[in-house]
Amino acid sequence: MHRLLFSTILALALVSTTRDVRADEASVPWRAPSGAAVDLAYANGLWGGTYAQALLVKLPFHPNWGFVLRPMALYDTGDASSRIDLGGRLELYGASPVFLNFARIYGGGGAQVFQAVSGVSGAKPTFGGGGHFGFEFFYTPRSSFFIEIGGTSPAQGGIGGGGTAMAGVTFYLFASSEPPAQAAAR
Repeated sequence: MHRLLFSTILALALVSTTRDVRADEASVPWRAPSGAAVDLAYANGLWGGTYAQALLVKLPFHPNWGFVLRPMALYDTGDASSRIDLGGRLELYGASPVFLNFARIYGGGGAQVFQAVSGVSGAKPTFGGGGHFGFEFFYTPRSSFFIEIGGTSPAQGGIGGGGTAMAGVTFYLFASSEPPAQAAAR
């Protein structure tokens, strides 16, 4: 009963303090274009049931298309002996424009290779592939955070195969913080 009363009061308080926002008021506090350059990102999360860390380097060849180099480390500590695999993926990605200079959706995928560096005797490289879809949210014109979900093929012995859920932060190293130049009025 107390939880229902609290929830009702909270809902009424939120509804009474909101106001309508006109479309021309819905924007971020900067005018420079967000996420329009080569970027460097760090991500961590679950990679087919194992913990993963990755660096991402995005090389755009078009405003909505490019390549991503994703070097990674997979950590499997579920057994008595821990295991570490190193590798990465070369991806082709496609992205929407940045909506309201704040958010975009994207997806990509490609070929990958992983090699166990500890915890496996007779380790050999394992080739495969995978892909993902993600959401990117900008907090400055030169940086954002992202979440992505997808799937991947396994490394040697089956680790790392299955669904992926990663999150991280991106820095657009060469992006401008200045608004675009305005065309001269005639």
